[in-house]
Amino acid sequence: MNIRPNSIGQQRPSPQQKPLSAKALAEQLKTEGEAEVARGEQLQQDGVILQTKGTVMAEGGKTSVQVGEGSVANGQAKIEEGQAQKAEGESKILSGLQAETVARNSENQHATEFQVGLDAAKSARESADKTIETLQAGLNSEKEASAAEGEQLNQYGSSVLAAGANRAASEILQGSAAAEFEKEKAAQASANEATASFKAGIDTGAEGRATAKEGRNDVRVSDDLKDQAENANIRARGYLDRAIAHLDEAGNLKEEAGSHSESAGEYNTQAGVADSLGQVVSGEAADQNAVSALLAAKAAIDAAAAQSLSTLSQFQAEAERTHGEGILAGSQSITYAERGKFYGSVAGGLADEANNLRGQAGTEEQQASRKTEAAANRETLAFGDAKRAVDHFGNANDLNARSAEVRERGEGRIAEGEAKQAEGSATVEAALGQLKEATEQQQAAHEAQTQIHGQLTELNASTGENIAGREGIIAGLKQSGEAQTQALADQANALGSLMVDHGLGNASQTQRQAAVEGLQADGQAITGAIATQGEGFATRTEGATNEQVGAGMVRDGETLIAAGKAAINEGERIKEEGRQKEEAGKIVADKGQKYVDLV
Repeated sequence: MNIRPNSIGQQRPSPQQKPLSAKALAEQLKTEGEAEVARGEQLQQDGVILQTKGTVMAEGGKTSVQVGEGSVANGQAKIEEGQAQKAEGESKILSGLQAETVARNSENQHATEFQVGLDAAKSARESADKTIETLQAGLNSEKEASAAEGEQLNQYGSSVLAAGANRAASEILQGSAAAEFEKEKAAQASANEATASFKAGIDTGAEGRATAKEGRNDVRVSDDLKDQAENANIRARGYLDRAIAHLDEAGNLKEEAGSHSESAGEYNTQAGVADSLGQVVSGEAADQNAVSALLAAKAAIDAAAAQSLSTLSQFQAEAERTHGEGILAGSQSITYAERGKFYGSVAGGLADEANNLRGQAGTEEQQASRKTEAAANRETLAFGDAKRAVDHFGNANDLNARSAEVRERGEGRIAEGEAKQAEGSATVEAALGQLKEATEQQQAAHEAQTQIHGQLTELNASTGENIAGREGIIAGLKQSGEAQTQALADQANALGSLMVDHGLGNASQTQRQAAVEGLQADGQAITGAIATQGEGFATRTEGATNEQVGAGMVRDGETLIAAGKAAINEGERIKEEGRQKEEAGKIVADKGQKYVDLV
Protein backbone atom coordinates (compact mmCIF):
# COMPACT_ATOMS: atom_id res chain seq x y z
CA MET A 1 0.00 0.00 0.00
CA ASN A 2 1.70 3.24 -1.20
CA ILE A 3 0.82 6.43 0.71
CA ARG A 4 1.96 9.81 -0.62
CA PRO A 5 4.82 10.99 1.66
CA ASN A 6 4.88 14.35 3.38
CA SER A 7 6.53 17.06 1.28
CA ILE A 8 7.64 19.26 4.16
CA GLY A 9 11.14 18.42 5.36
CA GLN A 10 12.00 15.93 2.66
CA GLN A 11 15.19 17.78 1.80
CA ARG A 12 17.73 19.54 3.98
CA PRO A 13 18.10 23.20 3.05
CA SER A 14 21.34 24.11 1.39
CA PRO A 15 23.26 27.26 2.18
CA GLN A 16 22.40 28.64 -1.24
CA GLN A 17 18.60 28.45 -0.58
CA LYS A 18 16.77 31.56 0.61
CA PRO A 19 15.45 31.61 4.24
CA LEU A 20 11.81 30.54 4.72
CA SER A 21 9.50 33.05 6.40
CA ALA A 22 7.35 31.99 9.34
CA LYS A 23 4.28 33.17 7.52
CA ALA A 24 5.15 31.19 4.40
CA LEU A 25 5.96 28.12 6.49
CA ALA A 26 2.68 28.48 8.36
CA GLU A 27 0.76 28.75 5.12
CA GLN A 28 2.63 25.78 3.76
CA LEU A 29 1.87 23.72 6.88
CA LYS A 30 -1.76 24.72 6.62
CA THR A 31 -1.89 23.70 2.98
CA GLU A 32 -0.07 20.46 3.75
CA GLY A 33 -2.40 19.82 6.68
CA GLU A 34 -5.49 20.41 4.62
CA ALA A 35 -4.13 18.11 1.92
CA GLU A 36 -3.38 15.45 4.52
CA VAL A 37 -6.88 15.84 5.97
CA ALA A 38 -8.35 15.43 2.49
CA ARG A 39 -6.09 12.47 1.80
CA GLY A 40 -7.03 10.88 5.14
CA GLU A 41 -10.71 11.38 4.47
CA GLN A 42 -10.26 9.85 1.02
CA LEU A 43 -8.48 6.89 2.60
CA GLN A 44 -11.37 6.48 5.02
CA GLN A 45 -13.88 6.60 2.16
CA ASP A 46 -11.82 4.12 0.16
CA GLY A 47 -11.62 1.88 3.24
CA VAL A 48 -15.38 1.98 3.76
CA ILE A 49 -15.95 1.24 0.06
CA LEU A 50 -13.54 -1.70 0.20
CA GLN A 51 -15.22 -3.05 3.33
CA THR A 52 -18.62 -2.72 1.67
CA LYS A 53 -17.29 -4.40 -1.47
CA GLY A 54 -15.77 -7.19 0.63
CA THR A 55 -19.03 -7.64 2.54
CA VAL A 56 -21.04 -7.78 -0.70
CA MET A 57 -18.58 -10.24 -2.22
CA ALA A 58 -18.67 -12.43 0.91
CA GLU A 59 -22.47 -12.35 0.98
CA GLY A 60 -22.55 -13.17 -2.72
CA GLY A 61 -20.20 -16.07 -2.02
CA LYS A 62 -22.52 -17.30 0.73
CA THR A 63 -25.45 -17.04 -1.66
CA SER A 64 -23.50 -19.03 -4.28
CA VAL A 65 -22.75 -21.67 -1.65
CA GLN A 66 -26.43 -21.86 -0.70
CA VAL A 67 -27.51 -22.06 -4.36
CA GLY A 68 -24.83 -24.70 -5.01
CA GLU A 69 -25.96 -26.74 -2.01
CA GLY A 70 -29.56 -26.48 -3.24
CA SER A 71 -28.46 -27.60 -6.70
CA VAL A 72 -26.57 -30.54 -5.20
CA ALA A 73 -29.63 -31.51 -3.13
CA ASN A 74 -31.93 -31.22 -6.15
CA GLY A 75 -29.44 -33.21 -8.23
CA GLN A 76 -29.34 -35.96 -5.60
CA ALA A 77 -33.15 -36.03 -5.56
CA LYS A 78 -33.17 -36.21 -9.36
CA ILE A 79 -30.68 -39.10 -9.24
CA GLU A 80 -32.85 -40.93 -6.69
CA GLU A 81 -35.94 -40.31 -8.84
CA GLY A 82 -34.11 -41.68 -11.91
CA GLN A 83 -32.93 -44.73 -9.98
CA ALA A 84 -36.50 -45.39 -8.79
CA GLN A 85 -37.79 -45.09 -12.37
CA LYS A 86 -35.09 -47.48 -13.57
CA ALA A 87 -36.09 -49.98 -10.87
CA GLU A 88 -39.76 -49.61 -11.82
CA GLY A 89 -38.94 -50.12 -15.52
CA GLU A 90 -36.79 -53.17 -14.81
CA SER A 91 -39.61 -54.60 -12.67
CA LYS A 92 -42.06 -54.15 -15.57
CA ILE A 93 -39.61 -55.76 -17.97
CA LEU A 94 -39.20 -58.73 -15.61
CA SER A 95 -42.96 -59.14 -15.11
CA GLY A 96 -43.47 -58.88 -18.89
CA LEU A 97 -40.82 -61.56 -19.49
CA GLN A 98 -42.46 -63.81 -16.91
CA ALA A 99 -45.90 -63.30 -18.47
CA GLU A 100 -44.44 -63.97 -21.93
CA THR A 101 -42.80 -67.17 -20.64
CA VAL A 102 -46.13 -68.37 -19.17
CA ALA A 103 -47.97 -67.55 -22.42
CA ARG A 104 -45.34 -69.28 -24.57
CA ASN A 105 -45.48 -72.38 -22.35
CA SER A 106 -49.28 -72.37 -22.76
CA GLU A 107 -48.81 -71.90 -26.51
CA ASN A 108 -46.50 -74.94 -26.61
CA GLN A 109 -49.11 -76.95 -24.65
CA HIS A 110 -51.88 -75.98 -27.08
CA ALA A 111 -49.62 -76.78 -30.03
CA THR A 112 -49.01 -80.21 -28.46
CA GLU A 113 -52.77 -80.69 -28.03
CA PHE A 114 -53.27 -79.72 -31.66
CA GLN A 115 -50.63 -82.27 -32.68
CA VAL A 116 -52.35 -84.95 -30.55
CA GLY A 117 -55.67 -84.19 -32.28
CA LEU A 118 -53.96 -84.27 -35.66
CA ASP A 119 -52.38 -87.66 -34.86
CA ALA A 120 -55.81 -88.96 -33.76
CA ALA A 121 -57.31 -87.80 -37.07
CA LYS A 122 -54.52 -89.53 -38.97
CA SER A 123 -55.10 -92.76 -36.99
CA ALA A 124 -58.86 -92.56 -37.66
CA ARG A 125 -58.16 -92.01 -41.37
CA GLU A 126 -55.79 -95.00 -41.49
CA SER A 127 -58.42 -97.18 -39.71
CA ALA A 128 -61.06 -95.99 -42.19
CA ASP A 129 -58.78 -96.95 -45.09
CA LYS A 130 -58.40 -100.46 -43.63
CA THR A 131 -62.17 -100.70 -43.12
CA ILE A 132 -62.73 -99.75 -46.76
CA GLU A 133 -60.36 -102.54 -47.73
CA THR A 134 -62.48 -104.92 -45.59
CA LEU A 135 -65.62 -103.69 -47.37
CA GLN A 136 -63.92 -104.31 -50.70
CA ALA A 137 -62.92 -107.84 -49.61
CA GLY A 138 -66.52 -108.61 -48.51
CA LEU A 139 -67.77 -107.28 -51.81
CA ASN A 140 -65.33 -109.50 -53.67
CA SER A 141 -66.51 -112.55 -51.66
CA GLU A 142 -70.09 -111.67 -52.43
CA LYS A 143 -69.25 -111.34 -56.11
CA GLU A 144 -67.71 -114.82 -56.12
CA ALA A 145 -70.73 -116.33 -54.35
CA SER A 146 -73.05 -114.49 -56.68
CA ALA A 147 -71.21 -115.86 -59.72
CA ALA A 148 -71.52 -119.43 -58.40
CA GLU A 149 -75.11 -118.82 -57.57
CA GLY A 150 -75.80 -117.49 -61.06
CA GLU A 151 -75.33 -120.86 -62.65
CA GLN A 152 -77.78 -122.40 -60.20
CA LEU A 153 -80.32 -119.59 -60.57
CA ASN A 154 -80.56 -119.82 -64.35
CA GLN A 155 -83.41 -122.23 -63.85
CA TYR A 156 -85.23 -119.91 -61.54
CA GLY A 157 -86.08 -117.11 -63.95
CA SER A 158 -87.57 -114.21 -62.09
CA SER A 159 -86.00 -115.19 -58.73
CA VAL A 160 -82.52 -115.22 -60.22
CA LEU A 161 -83.14 -111.96 -62.10
CA ALA A 162 -84.34 -110.29 -58.90
CA ALA A 163 -81.29 -111.46 -56.95
CA GLY A 164 -79.03 -110.29 -59.77
CA ALA A 165 -80.67 -106.88 -59.77
CA ASN A 166 -80.13 -106.63 -56.05
CA ARG A 167 -76.48 -107.55 -56.44
CA ALA A 168 -75.98 -104.96 -59.18
CA ALA A 169 -77.62 -102.22 -57.11
CA SER A 170 -75.46 -103.21 -54.13
CA GLU A 171 -72.30 -102.95 -56.22
CA ILE A 172 -73.29 -99.51 -57.49
CA LEU A 173 -73.96 -98.29 -53.96
CA GLN A 174 -70.66 -99.71 -52.71
CA GLY A 175 -68.83 -97.90 -55.49
CA SER A 176 -70.59 -94.69 -54.54
CA ALA A 177 -69.61 -95.27 -50.89
CA ALA A 178 -65.97 -95.70 -51.93
CA ALA A 179 -66.14 -92.45 -53.94
CA GLU A 180 -67.58 -90.59 -50.96
CA PHE A 181 -64.78 -91.96 -48.78
CA GLU A 182 -62.25 -90.55 -51.25
CA LYS A 183 -63.99 -87.17 -51.06
CA GLU A 184 -63.83 -87.27 -47.26
CA LYS A 185 -60.12 -88.13 -47.38
CA ALA A 186 -59.46 -85.21 -49.75
CA ALA A 187 -61.47 -82.88 -47.48
CA GLN A 188 -59.48 -84.07 -44.45
CA ALA A 189 -56.18 -83.40 -46.27
CA SER A 190 -57.44 -79.92 -47.18
CA ALA A 191 -58.40 -79.33 -43.53
CA ASN A 192 -54.91 -80.38 -42.41
CA GLU A 193 -53.32 -78.02 -44.91
CA ALA A 194 -55.63 -75.17 -43.82
CA THR A 195 -54.78 -75.79 -40.15
CA ALA A 196 -51.06 -75.51 -40.91
CA SER A 197 -51.71 -72.28 -42.85
CA PHE A 198 -53.80 -70.97 -39.96
CA LYS A 199 -50.93 -71.62 -37.51
CA ALA A 200 -48.44 -69.97 -39.90
CA GLY A 201 -50.74 -66.93 -40.23
CA ILE A 202 -51.03 -66.65 -36.44
CA ASP A 203 -47.22 -66.80 -36.09
CA THR A 204 -46.69 -64.24 -38.87
CA GLY A 205 -49.22 -61.87 -37.29
CA ALA A 206 -47.59 -62.21 -33.85
CA GLU A 207 -44.16 -61.59 -35.36
CA GLY A 208 -45.53 -58.52 -37.16
CA ARG A 209 -47.08 -57.14 -33.97
CA ALA A 210 -43.78 -57.60 -32.10
CA THR A 211 -41.84 -55.89 -34.90
CA ALA A 212 -44.33 -52.99 -35.06
CA LYS A 213 -44.14 -52.65 -31.26
CA GLU A 214 -40.36 -52.38 -31.46
CA GLY A 215 -40.76 -49.75 -34.18
CA ARG A 216 -43.16 -47.65 -32.07
CA ASN A 217 -40.74 -47.88 -29.14
CA ASP A 218 -37.98 -46.62 -31.46
CA VAL A 219 -40.19 -43.69 -32.54
CA ARG A 220 -40.88 -42.77 -28.90
CA VAL A 221 -37.16 -42.94 -28.12
CA SER A 222 -36.51 -40.75 -31.19
CA ASP A 223 -38.97 -38.14 -29.90
CA ASP A 224 -37.25 -38.17 -26.49
CA LEU A 225 -33.86 -37.66 -28.16
CA LYS A 226 -35.30 -34.83 -30.26
CA ASP A 227 -36.57 -33.08 -27.10
CA GLN A 228 -33.17 -33.52 -25.45
CA ALA A 229 -31.48 -32.01 -28.54
CA GLU A 230 -33.81 -28.98 -28.42
CA ASN A 231 -33.02 -28.47 -24.72
CA ALA A 232 -29.29 -28.68 -25.52
CA ASN A 233 -29.71 -26.05 -28.27
CA ILE A 234 -31.55 -23.75 -25.86
CA ARG A 235 -28.79 -24.10 -23.27
CA ALA A 236 -26.13 -23.52 -25.94
CA ARG A 237 -27.82 -20.32 -27.16
CA GLY A 238 -28.04 -19.09 -23.58
CA TYR A 239 -24.32 -19.70 -23.00
CA LEU A 240 -23.48 -18.06 -26.34
CA ASP A 241 -25.50 -14.93 -25.49
CA ARG A 242 -23.83 -14.74 -22.10
CA ALA A 243 -20.37 -15.13 -23.69
CA ILE A 244 -21.08 -12.25 -26.09
CA ALA A 245 -22.26 -10.09 -23.17
CA HIS A 246 -19.04 -10.89 -21.26
CA LEU A 247 -16.95 -9.94 -24.30
CA ASP A 248 -18.83 -6.63 -24.63
CA GLU A 249 -18.18 -5.90 -20.94
CA ALA A 250 -14.50 -6.78 -21.40
CA GLY A 251 -14.22 -4.36 -24.34
CA ASN A 252 -15.79 -1.54 -22.35
CA LEU A 253 -13.49 -2.22 -19.38
CA LYS A 254 -10.43 -2.17 -21.66
CA GLU A 255 -11.47 1.20 -23.06
CA GLU A 256 -11.92 2.58 -19.54
CA ALA A 257 -8.52 1.16 -18.51
CA GLY A 258 -6.88 2.93 -21.47
CA SER A 259 -8.50 6.20 -20.45
CA HIS A 260 -7.21 5.82 -16.88
CA SER A 261 -3.70 5.07 -18.17
CA GLU A 262 -3.72 8.24 -20.27
CA SER A 263 -4.84 10.28 -17.24
CA ALA A 264 -2.04 8.77 -15.14
CA GLY A 265 0.52 9.83 -17.76
CA GLU A 266 -0.77 13.39 -17.73
CA TYR A 267 -0.64 13.52 -13.92
CA ASN A 268 2.95 12.23 -13.90
CA THR A 269 3.98 14.87 -16.47
CA GLN A 270 2.45 17.61 -14.34
CA ALA A 271 4.18 16.20 -11.24
CA GLY A 272 7.54 16.40 -13.05
CA VAL A 273 6.92 20.04 -13.91
CA ALA A 274 5.96 20.76 -10.29
CA ASP A 275 9.16 19.09 -9.04
CA SER A 276 11.28 21.17 -11.41
CA LEU A 277 9.64 24.37 -10.28
CA GLY A 278 9.99 23.35 -6.63
CA GLN A 279 13.74 22.93 -7.03
CA VAL A 280 14.09 26.39 -8.56
CA VAL A 281 11.72 28.41 -6.40
CA SER A 282 12.78 29.40 -2.93
CA GLY A 283 11.92 32.29 -0.73
CA GLU A 284 13.32 34.37 1.91
CA ALA A 285 12.27 33.72 5.47
CA ALA A 286 11.66 36.29 8.22
CA ASP A 287 11.04 34.48 11.44
CA GLN A 288 13.52 31.66 12.14
CA ASN A 289 12.25 31.00 15.68
CA ALA A 290 8.67 30.56 14.48
CA VAL A 291 9.86 28.28 11.70
CA SER A 292 11.97 26.29 14.19
CA ALA A 293 8.96 25.94 16.52
CA LEU A 294 6.70 24.91 13.69
CA LEU A 295 9.21 22.34 12.48
CA ALA A 296 9.66 21.00 16.00
CA ALA A 297 5.87 20.67 16.38
CA LYS A 298 5.69 18.95 13.01
CA ALA A 299 8.40 16.53 14.07
CA ALA A 300 6.34 15.63 17.16
CA ILE A 301 3.17 15.18 15.08
CA ASP A 302 4.99 12.98 12.55
CA ALA A 303 6.47 10.85 15.31
CA ALA A 304 3.01 10.27 16.84
CA ALA A 305 1.48 9.50 13.42
CA ALA A 306 4.34 7.10 12.58
CA GLN A 307 3.78 5.29 15.89
CA SER A 308 0.04 4.86 15.10
CA LEU A 309 0.66 3.74 11.50
CA SER A 310 3.21 1.16 12.64
CA THR A 311 0.33 -0.87 14.18
CA LEU A 312 -1.20 -1.45 10.70
CA SER A 313 0.41 -4.27 8.74
CA GLN A 314 -0.40 -2.80 5.32
CA PHE A 315 0.97 0.69 6.17
CA GLN A 316 4.48 -0.12 7.46
CA ALA A 317 6.13 1.79 4.61
CA GLU A 318 3.97 4.83 5.38
CA ALA A 319 4.93 4.59 9.06
CA GLU A 320 8.64 4.45 8.22
CA ARG A 321 8.36 7.42 5.85
CA THR A 322 6.40 9.45 8.41
CA HIS A 323 8.95 8.59 11.10
CA GLY A 324 11.76 9.72 8.80
CA GLU A 325 9.92 12.94 8.07
CA GLY A 326 9.62 13.65 11.78
CA ILE A 327 13.34 13.15 12.34
CA LEU A 328 14.12 15.33 9.34
CA ALA A 329 11.79 18.08 10.54
CA GLY A 330 13.51 18.07 13.95
CA SER A 331 16.90 18.36 12.29
CA GLN A 332 15.66 21.22 10.13
CA SER A 333 14.29 22.95 13.19
CA ILE A 334 17.79 22.94 14.76
CA THR A 335 19.33 24.08 11.47
CA TYR A 336 16.88 26.95 11.18
CA ALA A 337 17.60 27.97 14.78
CA GLU A 338 21.34 27.85 14.28
CA ARG A 339 21.55 29.45 10.86
CA GLY A 340 18.59 31.80 11.26
CA LYS A 341 17.49 31.23 7.77
CA PHE A 342 14.07 30.72 6.55
CA TYR A 343 12.95 28.96 3.55
CA GLY A 344 10.06 29.66 1.36
CA SER A 345 7.07 27.52 1.21
CA VAL A 346 6.81 27.65 -2.56
CA ALA A 347 9.18 24.73 -3.18
CA GLY A 348 7.41 22.64 -0.55
CA GLY A 349 4.03 23.53 -1.99
CA LEU A 350 5.20 22.54 -5.45
CA ALA A 351 6.61 19.28 -4.10
CA ASP A 352 3.33 18.68 -2.32
CA GLU A 353 1.46 19.36 -5.52
CA ALA A 354 3.77 16.99 -7.40
CA ASN A 355 3.11 14.28 -4.84
CA ASN A 356 -0.61 14.95 -5.04
CA LEU A 357 -0.36 14.60 -8.79
CA ARG A 358 1.64 11.41 -8.45
CA GLY A 359 -0.94 10.14 -5.97
CA GLN A 360 -3.67 10.87 -8.49
CA ALA A 361 -1.56 9.19 -11.18
CA GLY A 362 -1.21 6.16 -8.90
CA THR A 363 -4.96 6.13 -8.36
CA GLU A 364 -5.53 6.24 -12.12
CA GLU A 365 -3.00 3.44 -12.64
CA GLN A 366 -4.74 1.35 -9.99
CA GLN A 367 -8.06 1.95 -11.73
CA ALA A 368 -6.50 0.96 -15.05
CA SER A 369 -5.01 -2.19 -13.49
CA ARG A 370 -8.28 -3.18 -11.82
CA LYS A 371 -10.28 -2.66 -14.98
CA THR A 372 -7.71 -4.51 -17.09
CA GLU A 373 -7.93 -7.41 -14.64
CA ALA A 374 -11.73 -7.22 -14.69
CA ALA A 375 -11.66 -7.27 -18.51
CA ALA A 376 -9.45 -10.38 -18.41
CA ASN A 377 -11.89 -12.01 -15.99
CA ARG A 378 -14.80 -11.19 -18.32
CA GLU A 379 -12.89 -12.69 -21.26
CA THR A 380 -12.20 -15.83 -19.21
CA LEU A 381 -15.91 -16.09 -18.41
CA ALA A 382 -16.76 -15.49 -22.08
CA PHE A 383 -14.36 -18.21 -23.26
CA GLY A 384 -15.80 -20.64 -20.68
CA ASP A 385 -19.39 -19.88 -21.73
CA ALA A 386 -18.43 -20.15 -25.41
CA LYS A 387 -16.87 -23.56 -24.80
CA ARG A 388 -19.99 -24.70 -22.96
CA ALA A 389 -22.12 -23.39 -25.84
CA VAL A 390 -20.00 -25.35 -28.36
CA ASP A 391 -20.27 -28.47 -26.18
CA HIS A 392 -24.06 -28.14 -25.97
CA PHE A 393 -24.37 -27.46 -29.72
CA GLY A 394 -22.29 -30.58 -30.38
CA ASN A 395 -24.41 -32.58 -27.97
CA ALA A 396 -27.58 -31.32 -29.71
CA ASN A 397 -26.22 -32.38 -33.12
CA ASP A 398 -25.36 -35.84 -31.78
CA LEU A 399 -28.81 -36.20 -30.24
CA ASN A 400 -30.51 -35.09 -33.48
CA ALA A 401 -28.46 -37.59 -35.46
CA ARG A 402 -29.32 -40.38 -33.04
CA SER A 403 -32.99 -39.31 -33.11
CA ALA A 404 -33.09 -39.49 -36.92
CA GLU A 405 -31.35 -42.87 -36.94
CA VAL A 406 -33.68 -44.35 -34.31
CA ARG A 407 -36.78 -42.88 -35.99
CA GLU A 408 -35.78 -44.28 -39.40
CA ARG A 409 -35.22 -47.69 -37.84
CA GLY A 410 -38.53 -47.46 -35.94
CA GLU A 411 -40.57 -46.45 -38.99
CA GLY A 412 -38.98 -49.29 -40.95
CA ARG A 413 -39.91 -51.75 -38.21
CA ILE A 414 -43.46 -50.40 -38.04
CA ALA A 415 -43.88 -50.79 -41.82
CA GLU A 416 -42.37 -54.28 -41.72
CA GLY A 417 -44.54 -55.27 -38.73
CA GLU A 418 -47.74 -53.95 -40.29
CA ALA A 419 -46.95 -55.78 -43.54
CA LYS A 420 -46.42 -59.02 -41.61
CA GLN A 421 -49.65 -58.45 -39.67
CA ALA A 422 -51.53 -57.93 -42.93
CA GLU A 423 -49.90 -61.03 -44.40
CA GLY A 424 -50.76 -63.07 -41.27
CA SER A 425 -54.37 -61.83 -41.28
CA ALA A 426 -54.76 -62.73 -44.94
CA THR A 427 -53.28 -66.19 -44.32
CA VAL A 428 -55.58 -66.78 -41.32
CA GLU A 429 -58.62 -65.59 -43.28
CA ALA A 430 -57.78 -67.87 -46.22
CA ALA A 431 -57.12 -70.81 -43.87
CA LEU A 432 -60.46 -70.30 -42.11
CA GLY A 433 -62.22 -70.26 -45.46
CA GLN A 434 -60.42 -73.44 -46.49
CA LEU A 435 -61.28 -75.09 -43.15
CA LYS A 436 -64.92 -74.15 -43.56
CA GLU A 437 -65.02 -75.56 -47.11
CA ALA A 438 -63.26 -78.80 -46.04
CA THR A 439 -65.67 -79.23 -43.12
CA GLU A 440 -68.66 -78.77 -45.42
CA GLN A 441 -67.18 -81.32 -47.83
CA GLN A 442 -66.64 -83.82 -45.00
CA GLN A 443 -70.22 -83.29 -43.81
CA ALA A 444 -71.60 -83.85 -47.31
CA ALA A 445 -69.51 -87.02 -47.76
CA HIS A 446 -70.66 -88.30 -44.37
CA GLU A 447 -74.33 -87.69 -45.21
CA ALA A 448 -73.93 -89.42 -48.58
CA GLN A 449 -72.32 -92.45 -46.93
CA THR A 450 -75.18 -92.59 -44.38
CA GLN A 451 -77.71 -92.60 -47.20
CA ILE A 452 -75.80 -95.32 -49.07
CA HIS A 453 -75.65 -97.37 -45.89
CA GLY A 454 -79.47 -97.23 -45.62
CA GLN A 455 -79.86 -98.30 -49.23
CA LEU A 456 -77.39 -101.15 -48.79
CA THR A 457 -79.29 -102.27 -45.72
CA GLU A 458 -82.56 -102.34 -47.68
CA LEU A 459 -80.92 -104.27 -50.54
CA ASN A 460 -79.38 -106.70 -48.09
CA ALA A 461 -82.79 -107.36 -46.52
CA SER A 462 -84.34 -107.87 -49.95
CA THR A 463 -81.59 -110.31 -50.93
CA GLY A 464 -82.07 -112.22 -47.66
CA GLU A 465 -85.79 -112.61 -48.36
CA ASN A 466 -85.02 -113.80 -51.88
CA ILE A 467 -82.56 -116.40 -50.62
CA ALA A 468 -84.92 -117.54 -47.84
CA GLY A 469 -87.66 -118.09 -50.38
CA ARG A 470 -85.33 -120.23 -52.47
CA GLU A 471 -83.76 -122.28 -49.65
CA GLY A 472 -86.48 -124.90 -49.85
CA ILE A 473 -86.01 -125.16 -53.60
CA ILE A 474 -82.30 -125.68 -54.20
CA ALA A 475 -80.05 -127.19 -51.55
CA GLY A 476 -77.08 -126.46 -53.70
CA LEU A 477 -77.60 -122.73 -53.26
CA LYS A 478 -77.19 -123.06 -49.50
CA GLN A 479 -73.41 -122.78 -49.52
CA SER A 480 -73.37 -119.77 -51.84
CA GLY A 481 -76.14 -118.15 -49.81
CA GLU A 482 -74.19 -118.61 -46.61
CA ALA A 483 -71.13 -117.13 -48.28
CA GLN A 484 -73.13 -114.12 -49.42
CA THR A 485 -74.64 -113.73 -45.95
CA GLN A 486 -71.20 -113.81 -44.38
CA ALA A 487 -69.88 -111.30 -46.91
CA LEU A 488 -72.77 -108.96 -46.23
CA ALA A 489 -72.22 -109.33 -42.46
CA ASP A 490 -68.55 -108.51 -42.92
CA GLN A 491 -69.45 -105.42 -44.91
CA ALA A 492 -71.97 -104.34 -42.26
CA ASN A 493 -69.35 -104.71 -39.52
CA ALA A 494 -66.82 -102.84 -41.62
CA LEU A 495 -69.34 -100.07 -42.24
CA GLY A 496 -69.95 -99.76 -38.47
CA SER A 497 -66.21 -99.53 -37.89
CA LEU A 498 -66.03 -96.86 -40.61
CA MET A 499 -68.69 -94.87 -38.77
CA VAL A 500 -66.66 -95.12 -35.57
CA ASP A 501 -63.56 -93.86 -37.42
CA HIS A 502 -65.57 -90.96 -38.78
CA GLY A 503 -66.71 -90.09 -35.25
CA LEU A 504 -63.11 -90.17 -34.05
CA GLY A 505 -62.16 -87.84 -36.89
CA ASN A 506 -64.88 -85.38 -35.87
CA ALA A 507 -63.73 -85.55 -32.21
CA SER A 508 -60.11 -84.84 -33.21
CA GLN A 509 -61.30 -81.91 -35.29
CA THR A 510 -63.12 -80.46 -32.24
CA GLN A 511 -59.96 -80.95 -30.18
CA ARG A 512 -57.85 -79.18 -32.79
CA GLN A 513 -60.34 -76.30 -33.01
CA ALA A 514 -60.05 -75.81 -29.22
CA ALA A 515 -56.25 -75.92 -29.50
CA VAL A 516 -56.32 -73.24 -32.23
CA GLU A 517 -58.51 -71.00 -30.05
CA GLY A 518 -56.02 -71.53 -27.20
CA LEU A 519 -53.17 -70.56 -29.51
CA GLN A 520 -55.01 -67.34 -30.41
CA ALA A 521 -55.44 -66.48 -26.73
CA ASP A 522 -51.77 -67.29 -26.11
CA GLY A 523 -50.76 -64.96 -28.95
CA GLN A 524 -52.75 -62.11 -27.39
CA ALA A 525 -51.15 -62.81 -24.00
CA ILE A 526 -47.68 -62.77 -25.57
CA THR A 527 -48.48 -59.46 -27.31
CA GLY A 528 -49.61 -57.96 -23.98
CA ALA A 529 -46.47 -59.23 -22.23
CA ILE A 530 -44.26 -57.70 -24.94
CA ALA A 531 -46.15 -54.40 -24.58
CA THR A 532 -45.49 -54.49 -20.82
CA GLN A 533 -41.79 -55.03 -21.52
CA GLY A 534 -41.83 -52.05 -23.91
CA GLU A 535 -43.42 -49.83 -21.26
CA GLY A 536 -40.82 -51.01 -18.74
CA PHE A 537 -37.98 -50.24 -21.14
CA ALA A 538 -39.36 -46.73 -21.80
CA THR A 539 -39.67 -46.11 -18.04
CA ARG A 540 -36.13 -47.35 -17.47
CA THR A 541 -34.81 -45.10 -20.28
CA GLU A 542 -36.56 -42.08 -18.73
CA GLY A 543 -35.07 -42.99 -15.32
CA ALA A 544 -31.55 -43.20 -16.78
CA THR A 545 -32.03 -39.76 -18.39
CA ASN A 546 -33.19 -38.27 -15.07
CA GLU A 547 -30.21 -39.84 -13.33
CA GLN A 548 -27.82 -38.18 -15.83
CA VAL A 549 -29.58 -34.81 -15.42
CA GLY A 550 -29.27 -35.13 -11.61
CA ALA A 551 -25.55 -35.87 -11.89
CA GLY A 552 -25.10 -32.71 -14.00
CA MET A 553 -26.98 -30.67 -11.38
CA VAL A 554 -24.71 -32.08 -8.66
CA ARG A 555 -21.61 -31.10 -10.67
CA ASP A 556 -22.95 -27.58 -11.29
CA GLY A 557 -23.80 -27.25 -7.59
CA GLU A 558 -20.32 -28.31 -6.51
CA THR A 559 -18.83 -25.76 -8.93
CA LEU A 560 -21.03 -23.02 -7.43
CA ILE A 561 -20.03 -24.05 -3.90
CA ALA A 562 -16.32 -23.85 -4.78
CA ALA A 563 -16.77 -20.44 -6.47
CA GLY A 564 -18.81 -19.19 -3.49
CA LYS A 565 -16.15 -20.21 -0.97
CA ALA A 566 -13.48 -18.50 -3.07
CA ALA A 567 -15.63 -15.34 -3.18
CA ILE A 568 -16.08 -15.47 0.61
CA ASN A 569 -12.31 -15.69 1.14
CA GLU A 570 -11.64 -12.84 -1.32
CA GLY A 571 -14.36 -10.73 0.31
CA GLU A 572 -12.85 -11.21 3.77
CA ARG A 573 -9.44 -10.21 2.41
CA ILE A 574 -10.85 -7.06 0.82
CA LYS A 575 -12.74 -6.20 4.02
CA GLU A 576 -9.49 -6.41 6.02
CA GLU A 577 -7.71 -4.24 3.46
CA GLY A 578 -10.52 -1.69 3.68
CA ARG A 579 -10.45 -1.71 7.48
CA GLN A 580 -6.73 -0.95 7.56
CA LYS A 581 -7.12 1.74 4.90
CA GLU A 582 -9.93 3.36 6.90
CA GLU A 583 -7.80 3.30 10.08
CA ALA A 584 -4.80 4.76 8.22
CA GLY A 585 -7.06 7.49 6.83
CA LYS A 586 -8.07 8.49 10.35
CA ILE A 587 -4.39 8.74 11.39
CA VAL A 588 -3.41 10.75 8.32
CA ALA A 589 -6.42 13.07 8.70
CA ASP A 590 -5.56 13.61 12.37
CA LYS A 591 -1.97 14.44 11.43
CA GLY A 592 -3.15 16.91 8.78
CA GLN A 593 -5.56 18.56 11.19
CA LYS A 594 -2.72 19.03 13.69
CA TYR A 595 -0.69 20.68 10.91
CA VAL A 596 -3.60 23.05 10.34
CA ASP A 597 -3.97 23.70 14.07
CA LEU A 598 -0.31 24.86 14.25
CA VAL A 599 -1.11 27.96 12.20
